[in-house]
Amino acid sequence: MGVVAVIRSRRGGRGGRGGRGVPVTVGAVVVVAAVVASACSGGAGSRRGVREAPATREEALAYGYGPAPVPDVPYQPDVVFVEAGPRAIRGASADGLVWALARSAKGVSELRRGSVLVATSRATGRVAAVRDEGDTRIVTLAPVDLDEIVRDGTVRVDRAVDLGDLVLQEIPALPFESDRPVDGSDRALGAPTGSSSVSPPDGDPTVRIPTMRLAAIPAGPAGPRPVSGGPAGPDPGSVGPELPPPKLPDRRHANALTLRGWIVTPYAERGKFGLNLAYRTVSALKVGIDVAFLAKKIHLDARYGVKDGEPVDPRAGKRHSPARSAAASTGYEGSRSPAPAPSGAGPRFTVRDIAGIALDLQAGAANGSSDNTRVTMELPVELNVPIPPSPMSLGLPLNVKVTFKFTVVTAIGGRNSTIKAHGEWNLGGDWGFRDGRAVAPAFSVKKSIVNSITGVSLAPTGMVVGVKTQLMAGIGTHLGMAGPFSTFTVTAGVTNGSALGASLTRCASASLDLFVGGGVGVVLNSAAGAVLQKVLPAGTQLNSSIEMNWKILHREQTVPPVPVCSATAGTT
Repeated sequence: MGVVAVIRSRRGGRGGRGGRGVPVTVGAVVVVAAVVASACSGGAGSRRGVREAPATREEALAYGYGPAPVPDVPYQPDVVFVEAGPRAIRGASADGLVWALARSAKGVSELRRGSVLVATSRATGRVAAVRDEGDTRIVTLAPVDLDEIVRDGTVRVDRAVDLGDLVLQEIPALPFESDRPVDGSDRALGAPTGSSSVSPPDGDPTVRIPTMRLAAIPAGPAGPRPVSGGPAGPDPGSVGPELPPPKLPDRRHANALTLRGWIVTPYAERGKFGLNLAYRTVSALKVGIDVAFLAKKIHLDARYGVKDGEPVDPRAGKRHSPARSAAASTGYEGSRSPAPAPSGAGPRFTVRDIAGIALDLQAGAANGSSDNTRVTMELPVELNVPIPPSPMSLGLPLNVKVTFKFTVVTAIGGRNSTIKAHGEWNLGGDWGFRDGRAVAPAFSVKKSIVNSITGVSLAPTGMVVGVKTQLMAGIGTHLGMAGPFSTFTVTAGVTNGSALGASLTRCASASLDLFVGGGVGVVLNSAAGAVLQKVLPAGTQLNSSIEMNWKILHREQTVPPVPVCSATAGTT
């Protein structure tokens, strides 16, 4: 799941390019990332041999494109652009927080604690620590929001993403399991007893944890070496365990990750993208899940604006106010229906061209209920497409990112029990949010999941699965990226009755819930706060921002439709 945070500095920085010109809102069409653009060039050339030529596709896939500042855009005064982009990067830590840059690259020598570095779409943030090792400058980056880079303007994305362009990026140093256990209450996924209606994998459509608001970073020594995983190695410029290179996310490649016994495979291939999960223990529990979004490509329409140095509120098309921020820090806020915004006034993130969803579920247990499991896991892996800078993006490089979180609860009732189900549903139209309102697709059943339930069990057997998929277009680091985003959550519960009652009738039931969400700001993974607190200076304040969520569909069905099975209306 993604949790929204606003992280800003309250003091002016030094170094970098100052704001100039007049406030603007710029629009154009972003070019396809696969095309090598000249957007990563610009500036006056290197001083000590680091070229500022356009990045190759391979360089951009590894670290993102570099910036191409637009003369008339009013940037914040403490922003430092490194226009050599990925050519200036010598390495990154496994959590994406620590970056090694060539000191010879234009702009790198200007970096100080408190500066905002914009080097690539995945190497952007406020410098929380800095040190030099030979000809390398090593910086630790805290997440920043768009208003810490731009004073006035609107970043726009309007482009089709070919699923074949997505690449898989593992971030091995990120926590990969939820720090909040599923408790079985009605606000979390529970075993499918009675109605199998469920909530999203987060337990509530809107989940808030304390997140970071970065106050002024004091000048002074950089302090201890901010290297994830231990001290740096002997080579100059090393940053500890490094970020692995990206890979093609096709299942034909060995991209599966093993996390706490789960074999996890995010994938993107012609016609669909999604998540495959498998759990195997020796002669005990076996689980297989595949959630696929059916599409040849996806089209993104996103917008995120800043006015007078403040981000625009997605709920009402207005700036965030201190009163709203104070209220947000008190707890849950976004579950209420947001105030409608004037048409076209607010941020947005909508996705279209997703034709449907396919879901496969299967589970079995040798020892019955003693083998059952419940787990909530946020994956340390992304599907990415880098986008080169353009006037539409205010000269900033962006990254389209797809991330996943899942929850699984099994309720196996007897020894050697099994359950299996498959469902497919058609979707039509856009989904996401626009002007503070949900944008929901049309829905219809293609293959009923309840009619597909099979298995063998001497006691009622079931499982509940939830997968939350987030799409974002932003800039930042792997740990915290700023921009607009949308989420789509699919939760399904299936139950198969006991075979002992088959002489009368054998009941099967299923439920399906769909949620659409979205927002703007800095999106962190669930446990990012704990990671950031280890590297950020003392005095960092806590706050939170906005994520809106809406339930757009709930269906339940029990078969056969006879009184003993307590049939409910609806088709799943």
